[in-house]
Amino acid sequence: QPVTGIQSIDNKLYYFDASGVQQPATFGIDVSKYQSSIDWDKVKTAGVEFAIIRIGYRGYGASGTLVLDPMFEEHFTNVKNAGLKVGVYFFTQAVNEAEAQEEAEGCNWALNGRMLDYPIFYDTEASTAPGGTGRADGLGVEDRTKCAIAFCEEVKAQGYKPGVYASTLWYRKRVDLNSLKKYTIWNAHYGVASSPIDCALWQGTCTARLPGYKGDMDVNISYIG
Repeated sequence: QPVTGIQSIDNKLYYFDASGVQQPATFGIDVSKYQSSIDWDKVKTAGVEFAIIRIGYRGYGASGTLVLDPMFEEHFTNVKNAGLKVGVYFFTQAVNEAEAQEEAEGCNWALNGRMLDYPIFYDTEASTAPGGTGRADGLGVEDRTKCAIAFCEEVKAQGYKPGVYASTLWYRKRVDLNSLKKYTIWNAHYGVASSPIDCALWQGTCTARLPGYKGDMDVNISYIG
């Protein structure tokens, strides 16, 4: 079996296609409060060219409070100082269009006019609340898609580029992908040589080991530079 997908070999990132042939790729990582103490210069030397930072999230409970990721400012400053390109994502728990719009407004407030190289992504996935009890876990395809569109349109109204992050399963079963294709699609699918869904960014692994960080890293390939 040839080695395929995103690989970290001798402290450098490589991408191998389904035949095991090395191909050029633009690599990036995504980070949140769960990744601290990153040596961004070392990460950059490994081949990372961009970072998508979690800007915030909405709580799972009834109140669904909006929370700024406590590491956002630090990550943003460090990423910019290292000379990497930057984008952000927001972990949604919106249950209607008004809440999704509010989440986008929260992103705009936190960015406070700062420029981004990559979009503001609407991160839609299952919550970690037990038994699917997170406030948005029970949404149907139509409502979940409406929320994503409301977020993306508000992001656009604020002058930023909108995108959607989800897994292959979610793009096939939990949202209407066709309605979202006008936005930047970021797909998560591990253990494959390439994304089975046409996307602008592909999160190809969540277990990469890179110099400059002691734990597992999500590594992405961008097809839009």
